[in-house]
Amino acid sequence: MNLIIRQESSEYYKIVYKLIKDAFDEAENTDGDEHNLVKRLIKSKNYIPQLSLVASIDNEIVGHIHLYFPLI
Repeated sequence: MNLIIRQESSEYYKIVYKLIKDAFDEAENTDGDEHNLVKRLIKSKNYIPQLSLVASIDNEIVGHIHLYFPLI
């Protein structure tokens, strides 16, 4: 198993969207909109691409983290 963490790129957006949607589909405490939140953050003026990372194992995306720092 080879875990790699790298910056998310636009080619991963659809995969990450589905990954997040699937992860929260059966969650007990969810509003069912987490996948759309990430989409809104990416379109935000405060989006910093270097702070959006994906984890992959054997070239399959298995995780995502998106750090967000709103500018006041």
